[in-house]
Amino acid sequence: NDEALMYLSRALDLTPADALRERFELLLAREQVFDVQADRVKQQQDLAVLEALASQLNDAAAQAEVALRKARWLEDLGDFGLAFASVEQGLRYAPPGALEGVALKIMGAGLHHRQGRHREALDWCQDALATEGLPSIHPMRAHAESLTGVIYTYLGRIDEALPTLELALAQFIQLEELPGQFDVFANLDLALFLRAGPGDWKRSYSHLRQAQSLAERMGDAEREARISNNLGWLAYCLGDANQAIEHYVYSLKVWTASGGRVMSAIVRTNLGAAELANGNNGRALEYLDEANAELEEAGARGQLAETRRYLSL
Repeated sequence: NDEALMYLSRALDLTPADALRERFELLLAREQVFDVQADRVKQQQDLAVLEALASQLNDAAAQAEVALRKARWLEDLGDFGLAFASVEQGLRYAPPGALEGVALKIMGAGLHHRQGRHREALDWCQDALATEGLPSIHPMRAHAESLTGVIYTYLGRIDEALPTLELALAQFIQLEELPGQFDVFANLDLALFLRAGPGDWKRSYSHLRQAQSLAERMGDAEREARISNNLGWLAYCLGDANQAIEHYVYSLKVWTASGGRVMSAIVRTNLGAAELANGNNGRALEYLDEANAELEEAGARGQLAETRRYLSL
């Protein structure tokens, strides 16, 4: 990633100021690297320049793409309201049937899901998948299938979630898309864990390790933190609270540094549960109170219930 930034920045230095399209494409690529590195300040700076360039180009598809990138950045910061507003703005720009519109619908579905509106999220996913002209094998289709599988999991429809996630995984493998493969492995872990049939937890652990390997290969700090959180949850459920706390503390450090409020709150909830299991009620209450405040501020209703359940204990 550091090498990618070096080359992209050098290319920008060599590109004339009036070569708007070339500068736009280079900045799109660099913003993506800043996103992977969780460098939110530099990511915001590139997004501001991209927004201005898209307006100068008077290109509706480019404006839709920038709105999508901005929505993702805002989601990572935990501002779901502004993120959804950016999605809606992007949909107004997106040409009918364009892939930018599909991506924005998937993003909107994810935001509904984050806020506990799972049925609305499912509708948005199905709307994305129904887009005329979307190829049968395409990253957008795979992402929509993956998110649909996640939503089925949260709706308790595990028998529908597993084949949907496996379909998405097969597409991501065919497309050689590592981030997508990571997401599906992490989500298969959750679905198998919740089903808890014979051998499911062993398969769940195997999927987590595969996801961890992909995150390390990509050099993606936030994905590594997500898997560390999931490994902590598995350790907690197997009765090893100390091992769980070790995983959670690492995960929280990364999410706090990157400004990921919602993920920080989720990890704090898990830390509170682990500290409760160890009998450290005072420390548990501190984590849970902080998590409750962060989730309330972000409007993340989908996660609030679990935090308040532990607070009631």
